[in-house]
Amino acid sequence: MQNSTFIIKEENGIMKSLVLRGDKYGMNWVEGKAGWGSCRMREGMSVSVSRKFLPNGRLYESYLFKNDTDFDIFTKEGDVDICACFNDSYHDAKTCEEERCHTHLFIKGEMSWVMALRMGGEAPHLGMMLKKGSLVSYGVERDLERISNDRGDFFLNVEPLHLHPGETYEIAWELFPHNGKEDFKNILRGYDNYIEVNSDKFIYFEGEEIKLSSNAEPAEIREIAVGLGEKTYTFTKNGVKLDVQVLVQPKWEELVAARCRYIAEKQQYAEENSPLDGAYLVYDTKKECFYYSHIDHDHNGGRERVAMGLLLARWLQKNEDEKVLASLKKYMAYIERELFDEETGIVYNDVKRNNDWNRLYNYPWMSTLFIECYRLFGETRYLVNAANAMKAMYQVGSITLDRHEQKGGMEFYALNIPMVELTEELKNAGLTELSEEMKALFLEHAENLRQIGLAFPPSEVNFEQSIVGPAAECMFMAYELSGDKKFLEMGEKILAVLELFSGFQPDFHMYEVGIRHWDGYWFGGNRIFGDTYPHYWSSITGNVYALYHKLTGKEEYKTLAEANLRGSLSLFFPDGSASCAMVYPRTVNGRAANSYDPWANDQDWAAYFYLKKHD
Repeated sequence: MQNSTFIIKEENGIMKSLVLRGDKYGMNWVEGKAGWGSCRMREGMSVSVSRKFLPNGRLYESYLFKNDTDFDIFTKEGDVDICACFNDSYHDAKTCEEERCHTHLFIKGEMSWVMALRMGGEAPHLGMMLKKGSLVSYGVERDLERISNDRGDFFLNVEPLHLHPGETYEIAWELFPHNGKEDFKNILRGYDNYIEVNSDKFIYFEGEEIKLSSNAEPAEIREIAVGLGEKTYTFTKNGVKLDVQVLVQPKWEELVAARCRYIAEKQQYAEENSPLDGAYLVYDTKKECFYYSHIDHDHNGGRERVAMGLLLARWLQKNEDEKVLASLKKYMAYIERELFDEETGIVYNDVKRNNDWNRLYNYPWMSTLFIECYRLFGETRYLVNAANAMKAMYQVGSITLDRHEQKGGMEFYALNIPMVELTEELKNAGLTELSEEMKALFLEHAENLRQIGLAFPPSEVNFEQSIVGPAAECMFMAYELSGDKKFLEMGEKILAVLELFSGFQPDFHMYEVGIRHWDGYWFGGNRIFGDTYPHYWSSITGNVYALYHKLTGKEEYKTLAEANLRGSLSLFFPDGSASCAMVYPRTVNGRAANSYDPWANDQDWAAYFYLKKHD
């Protein structure tokens, strides 16, 4: 089955292959275990699947569900669904960039759409727009043998139905090629049932003005954000209804203060003579208890949880709170006793100076913590520690671990390297020679990554936003430190790939939040894989946007940076508690999801990044 746009292979109603004509890579956009077009439904129902090409070259797919019994059938959400298995999984960089796609889903009733973007950014891409019926949510079926590297097959859930004997119900959509985000939007504008809702953000602080505009009724909403929590605004056009969710948070100063006090009061472990004394630990906000595991590294006494100390150290620079200050001092005593060697700069993975896994991510995080403590306490030793931690990272060679191969420090895609801040603080403190040494080490590192370019190596996940983001950030920092445009030029190439991870769905969970789909399993108490909208490391993208705006003055990136950094703030709650991830799909491999994980674990990076940008 083919026309001027598509080359399709199907078998017994299942679409096995969909290739876009003119695609030099011959990418199959519909690979998956379940099979595109496979349906699940209630007993007593049947489905007829048909496909045809329209005069405009688009593919029209129809799923006609029928009640074959002599009795009424009532369904609930999740009883009837259709598999749309876009080719969204992570392999080596070349395969991902040429033959895999980021799938941005907006499943909102009669106004549902999907924007699939080739991971490397080269057109043509694939889009989908619902034409008949209503889809209300989606579930995911994942290949768990591939752990973090398979996003899964998407099952689009049909609205609850009431079918009389012999009655039918149709879901139909169109598939079409497009050239990228703006072209996709323009194509959607040609559909009568498309409702476009625009805003520069969908998370607001109390007292701010909510601003939404649309091509429907109402055409504009402008009102002061009063009252906390989710707010739904309904837009209608041609008989189609769209509910748009925004989130109102407390004023930022109140939200971050509550979070800092919560950490100090509830997430700091205290037991004299225990190696964990003073540690900030995982906290179950529902059961109100600590959790720690040395075996499960993502729940131990170090690593990502350093962000709690970072947040407090940054917040205390402009706020006075004796209890929070005492808590931070106790935490820093814990850090220097258990997690850091002042002489060698080694950053340990867990208490008792344990380095069963010499994890390179830990080094820049510890360096950043020491920089913030230097700014708070004014003690030069913190600044020297910050430099020594980075020097130690650059001395670490490649190692092989169970889940991945870790490159050496000079080729590592580290998150949040604080090199511009570090070199500036060292220079201002009179440590000019050390500042120049750090700059030289970093520029050597940056040059290595520039030479690698878009051929990103696998890390803890084969191909992810938190490999591409650090690569772009590294290039832009190198340009800022050196003035050499070769870094800016490579950074812009990487930035174009980074932007593809983020969508523009008008929903506070998803708007400008980068696709991630494994963090809830590794860091959460519920241990569920699946799309995390949001997860705090999405903020890496916002940091890159902000830095790019700083270097180029391009205002659109300032706006995008703010939207992205706000996008992770729904992980924090007015009482100061927090969640490490919001697993967004309705179900994942049959397990109920669409909820915030009860564990406050590592999400404070998001609060730190936002505070840093706005204090």
